Amino acid sequence: MRTFHTLRVLLTLMAALHAGCGGSGSPAPTPTVTTFTITGQVVNAVNVAPITGANVEILDGPNAGKAATTDSNGRYSIGGVSIAGFTMRARAEGFVDNTQAVRIFGDQAVNFGMTVVN
Repeated sequence: MRTFHTLRVLLTLMAALHAGCGGSGSPAPTPTVTTFTITGQVVNAVNVAPITGANVEILDGPNAGKAATTDSNGRYSIGGVSIAGFTMRARAEGFVDNTQAVRIFGDQAVNFGMTVVN
């Protein structure tokens, strides 16, 4: 009788431990991934005029390939960017490409001043 009681207590404890450790059979919740937005402006480095239609792209790292095109005010926005360090490039017809090393920890502005091709 004592053996049966000990076995029943052991099984109850094991069931409680199993339930307390997420053993209910349901999957663990997926962690939320925080992403950020890079905004900025691309301008002529000499006269600070906005450059329309410039392509701004992330070249490497986990955000590689994310890109945007500047509007009529030279402004762009790239969303869904995860925390990382990477290289960005601004490129526009008639201007020298401009690259910058960037490290993102939150929403951030990255501006580009471009020089005219000689």
